[in-house]
Amino acid sequence: MVMNVLETTVLYDTLGVVNDLATWSIRPQGWYPTFLLAGQANKWEFFNQRNVASAGLEFTNLDTRDQIAWPFSLERLNVHFFAPCHVFQRNLFESIDIWDWLHTPLWECELPKHCGLTLNINQDCRLRLNSMMPGAGGGPVAGGMGSLSMAPLNIGGNLGISTSGQGTATVKTSYMFAEPIGIPVKAAISVTIEPTEYVRQMLQALSGPGDNMFNALDGKTFVRHPAFFGIRVSMHGTRQMQQRGEAHAR
Repeated sequence: MVMNVLETTVLYDTLGVVNDLATWSIRPQGWYPTFLLAGQANKWEFFNQRNVASAGLEFTNLDTRDQIAWPFSLERLNVHFFAPCHVFQRNLFESIDIWDWLHTPLWECELPKHCGLTLNINQDCRLRLNSMMPGAGGGPVAGGMGSLSMAPLNIGGNLGISTSGQGTATVKTSYMFAEPIGIPVKAAISVTIEPTEYVRQMLQALSGPGDNMFNALDGKTFVRHPAFFGIRVSMHGTRQMQQRGEAHAR
């Protein structure tokens, strides 16, 4: 008889906002090239949009986008809003250089306060709460902005470096269910984050995302690289798997 064993695991899925999305060879479902388009959406969905083949292991570890592959006991939930640590990003607006420095602190610190979160298993709603409450889990430490980052014309200090975030880098920063939630194999799971009208209007008013700018090797010109803004939702628990290596007889 084949024996199933329990092993700890985590499921994660990521939504991204990046300005060069149209140039990617694989464009994950549900991502946005601009804050404007992200703000026009009424909801952002996870665990029913993407899989490894369509988004890559760095952004999700789901083999299928709409069904869980094994029985899963859900114990903890995390939500991590993350953004570039370099605050200043360059946007071109009507051929004029605009340097934005509010995007990172707004995305990491302000947005989570004004979004709702819903967890559904099949047709059953198992959790509804503010998206700030679960915590980032493995997210940024500390808070606030780096020295002199609010004074771009000054020189010195950690100019334009943000250490902001909505969570501390510890696994204890999670939403812990009072009792683990049993999820059967092939169940449909989804997490939905719903931005309020306040967030949607703010995002639609923002330019970008812009570009992170770096000095080229000649020290005179700049190299641009698109800035990436993301939301990662993680679900921690145990799954039932066939014991690897051999079948065990009773």
